Amino acid sequence: MTEKESVRTAFVVTDDDSAFQMVCRDLPSGVLPVRLYESYLQNFMLRGGR
Repeated sequence: MTEKESVRTAFVVTDDDSAFQMVCRDLPSGVLPVRLYESYLQNFMLRGGR
């Protein structure tokens, strides 16, 4: 991601608080981390992406 200056948002899929924090620490400055819980994605897929 450090080579792509156009990246502004990183979607992180995890239910673990410490894992999310570790990923956030490694992101370049200016990249907004957005946490998605696994259950949210499973629900989204079960409904056909609607």
